[in-house]
Amino acid sequence: MGFFKGLVSQKGSALYTVDTQIGLYNKYRKINPANEPHEALICVYKSYVTTRNVYKGSSPEWIEQQSLIDTIKIAALPNDVQRSKALALLLLSRSEKTDGGQLNAYPNYNQEYNSLTDHIESLYSENSSEFWKLYVAYNPEMYEIYKGLYKKIDEEYGSK
Repeated sequence: MGFFKGLVSQKGSALYTVDTQIGLYNKYRKINPANEPHEALICVYKSYVTTRNVYKGSSPEWIEQQSLIDTIKIAALPNDVQRSKALALLLLSRSEKTDGGQLNAYPNYNQEYNSLTDHIESLYSENSSEFWKLYVAYNPEMYEIYKGLYKKIDEEYGSK
């Protein structure tokens, strides 16, 4: 039913996109329970932006790096319900370039996204060391693998 509703209206399409991405994240976590949340976020993000051609002409390496950057704060959210919803809303905003109109059609987009991410955004900008402690609590292996890149991101975007 959701698919056909999406064909009819921008709002239906937006709601379908969000529901689908939440479902994909949850499936990934169910199939790969040992993987950390950030791995699931990156996988769903890359799949979405690649199939929708969001970053047309970008190299796979650039998309990989962008997926890390765009999902890093979401990975520090405390549970999969919040992570999956924040990711789905983020992806809706990324597809605005290619699917114009969905973002504006999604009811209360800004309010919903901000209610999920404001705490993490504030923590990251005001006290990045506390943010990283929280991130590492949920993603210790990912932090070890990408520590160098995360430090560069923190230097560029984090608190001083």
